[in-house]
Amino acid sequence: MGAVLAEALRQLAQGGGNREGRASSVSQALFVKGMKQIFPVAAAGIVDGMVFGILARQAGLGVTEAMLFSLLVNAGSSPFAAVGSQGIVGWPILVSNLLLNARHLL
Repeated sequence: MGAVLAEALRQLAQGGGNREGRASSVSQALFVKGMKQIFPVAAAGIVDGMVFGILARQAGLGVTEAMLFSLLVNAGSSPFAAVGSQGIVGWPILVSNLLLNARHLL
C-alpha cells in the first residue's frame, strides 16, 4: 500500500501542467489498482456470505433475520456455529460463541 501511495505522489510531483487533471487520472488509476488488489478478498467474502445465507435459510431464518444476524454478529465463525446448532437453544449457543471469540482476548 505504501508503494502505491509513493508512486502516486511521485507522479503528481513530476509534471506541471494541469494539476487537477493529473490528480484525477492518478486517483482513477489508484482506484482501479486497488479494485484489482482487493478482488480476492471480496470474492472470498461473497462466497462466505452465500454459504451463511444458505445455512441460515436451512435453519429456518428469514431473509431479514439472516441479514440482521450477519450485520449484528460479525465475529468470524460465531454466526455459523449459532446457525448450525439446530435444536440447541439458549446458553449453550452463548457459551460456544464466547469460546469461539476468546481468540480476540489475545
